[in-house]
Amino acid sequence: MKLIENTKFETITSDLAALENEYRLESRLEIYSCKSGTTTERKAFKSFVAAASPSAPDKDKEWLSPPDCVFNSGTSPVSNGSLSDTGGTSAPSGGILCDTIPKKTFWYLMATLNASYGIDADFSDVKSQMFSREPSVQWVMDRINMNFTLVLGGDFDRIRPYIWKAVDEAVVLRDCTVYSFSPDISYDPYAQEHNLWKFWYFFHNPGLKRVCFFQCRAVKNGMGSTMEPEMEGYFNSEDNETARFQAPVSTY
Repeated sequence: MKLIENTKFETITSDLAALENEYRLESRLEIYSCKSGTTTERKAFKSFVAAASPSAPDKDKEWLSPPDCVFNSGTSPVSNGSLSDTGGTSAPSGGILCDTIPKKTFWYLMATLNASYGIDADFSDVKSQMFSREPSVQWVMDRINMNFTLVLGGDFDRIRPYIWKAVDEAVVLRDCTVYSFSPDISYDPYAQEHNLWKFWYFFHNPGLKRVCFFQCRAVKNGMGSTMEPEMEGYFNSEDNETARFQAPVSTY
């Protein structure tokens, strides 16, 4: 994976950090080319794709976990054809696996994480079940917007159009499939820190052979690992969780 320099993305992450109030935002917004770079990387890619996983549905695919909205809404999301009807199977951890991902795409997601975090974290052995295919680009945009609005309020409205315009210019959102990453504690670089929320999203455009990686977390300034009671209630309340995913539709 090769990082593509993007000054607009750099400006966005700086602007988000500058909007700090009682929370600080630590974000990564990066664009990567899926073309293999070094000889070592090409060999590793070929070896990974050729290797057979005993739990995979077939040699060319890996299992994914369902997106969050399946459990929050109680129904399968309607998408633009991104979710496959596989019937589901049981994961080793006891969860349900309801979708698949091409091994090549799975490699791109892992390689993106490793390229972004460098020596700070190693995702080479991450499991495909820690990823999900999200129902639509719009659903992900709405969820991200709601998270930022929760922390920044009206201040976010000033930069929201700029964020999505920049992302759209980089990867053409209408042609993207979006994957999310929900790591267990052993693969989460922020597991031991207080986070109001955190997300990892990958906007993959196979035609352009690009992945836009958008990761962010909101950290309460001066706090330890315990969430404020009112914020904890917000995220644990079923009514509020449902309302959270019925966000106003944004445009791009």
